[in-house]
Amino acid sequence: MKEATENIMEVAISEEIPARTQEFVCVMMKQSENMI
Repeated sequence: MKEATENIMEVAISEEIPARTQEFVCVMMKQSENMI
């Protein structure tokens, strides 16, 4: 799960996605950390 979120972050940074989407990714990462 951690590797998947890291890959998502790399893609997000490389594509320079909007800040709103970055916030969504951050929320997803926090949720995944809580699940572990």
